[in-house]
Amino acid sequence: MSLGTNINRLRMKCGMSQDALAEKLGVSRQSVSKWETDGAVPELEKLVRLAELFGVSLDELVRDIRPEEGSGRADNAVGSDGLNNFSGSDGLNGSVGSDGSGGLSGSDGLRAASAASKTGPNGPATTSASVPGKEGGMAPVPAIRKIVGVGLIWTGILLLFLALVLGGIGVFLVGLLPAVPLIGCGVICMVCRKRVGLWCGWMVFVPIDAYLQLFTSLGRGQALASLSLYLRNGILPSKLGILPSQLIVSWILVVVFVGLIALTLWSFRNLQLQRDPRTITLLAAGWVLRLVGLPAVVDLMARQLLEKMARSGWGTYGGIYSTISFVMGRIEDVLLVLLLVYTAAVLRKRIGKRE
Repeated sequence: MSLGTNINRLRMKCGMSQDALAEKLGVSRQSVSKWETDGAVPELEKLVRLAELFGVSLDELVRDIRPEEGSGRADNAVGSDGLNNFSGSDGLNGSVGSDGSGGLSGSDGLRAASAASKTGPNGPATTSASVPGKEGGMAPVPAIRKIVGVGLIWTGILLLFLALVLGGIGVFLVGLLPAVPLIGCGVICMVCRKRVGLWCGWMVFVPIDAYLQLFTSLGRGQALASLSLYLRNGILPSKLGILPSQLIVSWILVVVFVGLIALTLWSFRNLQLQRDPRTITLLAAGWVLRLVGLPAVVDLMARQLLEKMARSGWGTYGGIYSTISFVMGRIEDVLLVLLLVYTAAVLRKRIGKRE
């Protein structure tokens, strides 16, 4: 019987839910679920705490050795001073006193405990702690993903080289549109261990959105502005010279942006944050900055630049205005996504406690 099966059996025997057990241990319900499905291994101190809560010895928790089983009996005793004399029939022994010396402690104790949980007649089996990517360590990036990443990076570099050689600096700037996502996704494939698809999605969207906003009349701002004018003043986009095709592309950008935000929130659905005063204050300050502070700064700078442009013409000030608007817009986007993720994490923790 595996460690996870034992935890589930003993929890049910004590009549505790996963939420109740998680609260007593100071962990999330998802952590308890992973333990019970052998998706992760508890730390040594959590194992000791579990044994205390279930009223069993550590051997019974880890190896399902009952006191009545005779020769396999454990002499473990969990007292106020910690774990004493962790020993069994397979020769795994040692002791951990209040000072943590002279035996199993820290990560070594965790590995030994999880190894003991799956020891059979033919010797120890592969344990969850030794499997990369679980609580025992980080999973390495798969070799195939590294190969794909290198291929994407070199493809992007080749595109930039051909654009520069064949068309000069003008074509080189246009070549940045496909090259930057390729190189960025290549780096993500080689570096990131999780959420590769999500980060690549953002990596493809951001350069395209930036290019359309800086070098064309298309963008998410155009779609939202036309909608606002229609709702407030009844002005149709066609009266402003906006073509239907332009409006469609702008709204596609809005839909993709909202979709990426939704995927990001779903990807971080297991994230939970403590609802303490410091976290609430930081989130509140962040929302005030996003909804009031940054728009006010952009509006103030726009007014000053527009006054200068009225006196001196579009010229240099027009380029400065476009650049500042673009940069501030990207800062607002990043801040919005971060605030949504962390706010959802705080609300999720609060809802979990209520349940």
